[in-house]
Amino acid sequence: MKRLLVIDDELGARESIRAIFSGLYEVLVAESAPKALELISRTHIDLILLDVIMPGMDGMAFLRTARDIFPDIPVIMISASFNNQSIEEARQLHAVGFICKPFDIHEIRNLTAQTLQAADSTRQQRLLQQEISRKFPVNVIGESASIRQVMDAAKAASHTDASVLIIAEAGVGREHLARQIHSWSRRHAEPFVKLDRGGRDTDGLNAELFGSVTDITGSKINAGMIDLIGQGSIYLNDVQNFPADTQQRIASAIRQREFTRPGSPHTGVPQAIPHVARFFLACAPDHDGLLPELAACCSDHLITIPPLRERPEDIPILTMHYIGQLRTSLNARVSSVEPEAMQKLQAYPWPGNVRELRNVIERILFLHGDDDVLRTAFLPKEISGDLLPTIDPMAISFHQATDQLHRQMIVSALQQSNGVIKNAARLLNVTPRILQHRIDKLKIDVRQF
Repeated sequence: MKRLLVIDDELGARESIRAIFSGLYEVLVAESAPKALELISRTHIDLILLDVIMPGMDGMAFLRTARDIFPDIPVIMISASFNNQSIEEARQLHAVGFICKPFDIHEIRNLTAQTLQAADSTRQQRLLQQEISRKFPVNVIGESASIRQVMDAAKAASHTDASVLIIAEAGVGREHLARQIHSWSRRHAEPFVKLDRGGRDTDGLNAELFGSVTDITGSKINAGMIDLIGQGSIYLNDVQNFPADTQQRIASAIRQREFTRPGSPHTGVPQAIPHVARFFLACAPDHDGLLPELAACCSDHLITIPPLRERPEDIPILTMHYIGQLRTSLNARVSSVEPEAMQKLQAYPWPGNVRELRNVIERILFLHGDDDVLRTAFLPKEISGDLLPTIDPMAISFHQATDQLHRQMIVSALQQSNGVIKNAARLLNVTPRILQHRIDKLKIDVRQF
């Protein structure tokens, strides 16, 4: 439920607004600007309804102070009368609406609903730039006993707001499980965003997650992911690779439900900023680099996903799922798998896990989509077991062996792509220009394919 804060020195006005929104939103009240600042410093607020005229710090003074500390909370101004000067000043401070006393119930409800909707839309647009493109649906697929246990743990986690630590190898579906839990939870309509360390140093990563102060007075800040996410979820990928300082900040944010913005000066205003975000942490199985205090924050919901090689019984259903998912976009006819080919798929150790399986299926459908059956001959050599023999260095020169290997790989790729150089180049993971150069050098006749 969205949370409103009503700031008005008149008790009757505060209680009237509380009654208007009863059952629609959670309504908090403050009779003065200083008490409101204290409340905001320890509680997440979605929208403020602010009286302009108050003793001591008036509405405009409060707005100037709040904008320096909490720039993204939308504010609706309330007054018995407005003049052009006050309206212009409020707009410069990014007030989004104006309500005159006495209140019209429908007007204040409609403006509040529209403001909250617009704030959500703006936030979603800003988060869209950070959202990764997803090739997979939001699900985790499998029928093995181990996957059923994972899904039972995921369902239990979806009923809480506690942080979740997912331990698994890369490519096994850690993010997809986090998305599944998010989609089952009460936060399902809120954003889900992902953060990798990438090439960021400690300061850059902290600023990305917690925001930053851009001047020495603390009056200018850049919002971080935790500001933008609101009641949504943040997925931290390979968190064991995050700097120790960042991990400690994350642990504190989880435990305390508040964080301190990096670089914040001591201005007398409480610097601890409340948040209501949920954290999903993904970590490699060896835990190397993960701080114990961060792992302890997720002790109630620690989920381990087994690698694909430990659950070969899931490979048939995964294979058919990806065939069904990809065949339309690739205009492929494949609808079944040759039994021997399925045996080869199940016997392969899949170092890249589910992600590698999907990539293999996608490549086969791209190259052999005209066939109704996925055949053993279509599988990559490392899966089919049809590998090159060992070469005796006493029997052939290095350059001859290299040319022979290149010839075999190019001929195989051309056969699988019906002589189309562009497709063969994609299969070999080289550019068409490089492939054409090698074809010319080795005097391979493309017309035979």
